[in-house]
Amino acid sequence: MIIFTRRKMGLILFTITFFLLYPTYVHSNDVNPFQTRNLNPFTRVFSWPSGMQSRIEIPGNFQLGMRYEVGNSCSWDTSNVSEQIYLDGESSWLTMHLEYRPTDRYSFGIEVPYVSHSRGYLDKFVDLWHHLTGLPQGRRKSVSERQIRYSYKTGQMRRVEQNSAEAGFGNILVTGALQLLKSNANALAIYSGYSIPAFTGQNPLHKTSSDLSILISGSQRLNLLNLQPVLFASIGVIFPGRIENLASIQRHHVLTGRIGGAVNLSENIVVKCQFDFNSPFYESDLDQIGAWGGQLILGGVVRQKKSRAINFGVTEDNIVSTAPDFGFLIGIDQVLSIH
Repeated sequence: MIIFTRRKMGLILFTITFFLLYPTYVHSNDVNPFQTRNLNPFTRVFSWPSGMQSRIEIPGNFQLGMRYEVGNSCSWDTSNVSEQIYLDGESSWLTMHLEYRPTDRYSFGIEVPYVSHSRGYLDKFVDLWHHLTGLPQGRRKSVSERQIRYSYKTGQMRRVEQNSAEAGFGNILVTGALQLLKSNANALAIYSGYSIPAFTGQNPLHKTSSDLSILISGSQRLNLLNLQPVLFASIGVIFPGRIENLASIQRHHVLTGRIGGAVNLSENIVVKCQFDFNSPFYESDLDQIGAWGGQLILGGVVRQKKSRAINFGVTEDNIVSTAPDFGFLIGIDQVLSIH
């Protein structure tokens, strides 16, 4: 959970007020994927394009956005003395992103996150959520609430050890996109991403080199009653940057993708469901870092004043232990007319 100082809170309130009051007169009815990634702290340290739109629309304008993501983890494996991991804590990302579309074929973007690792302030809520939804609690009841411990060791060597809260600006991600195909029903775009290591805290997971990624995103509009459903998917490869303490077990390339759909309940309300997956970032026998990761996101979009969209969603680890037990996200996107 982010520790809000007066300055940070003032910046957030100013940004929200700007989004709500800025007058614009442009509009896009396209449905886009949730802008999120696997929130496992060993995975989320890497960056790649997430909210990839298959349609590049509204040329000549900027899109400004802010989103908040939080993941609550409680998972460990200490059964093997040669390799052990312990993940208990809460990590959050407050991200500002800006995209410019000079034409309806190209777009360029940048995003800057503020990252926080802290105690599990949502522990009680997660327990209640699992109880109400019938989801398994795992071993959450066997550990104390509101603590942070991110630990990984091989043999007697502690490669990662974090027992206190910290926060700082994260890695800057620069993106570019090219429209490959666009019709009334189908769209296809290719994205590239380059992240610049810039973490200002002391997290032992910080990178010392950049990530490079290339992904393809596609969507299809269906004609079904008045619901106007949209199917979307993406697939790509990530070339992860180097993490000093884990370089010897890092994989040189990682496959990532997603599949999902959305239904328009009305002109301004959309319901979305999305499944994200990735191959392992590390060579390990532990599920937390060495298995395929997967998380399900359920939520929707509320459109306001034709050019503003509020996204919200809840995440669950479909492949147990590879993503946080619980997470949520909320984001605001605003198209800024420059005409």
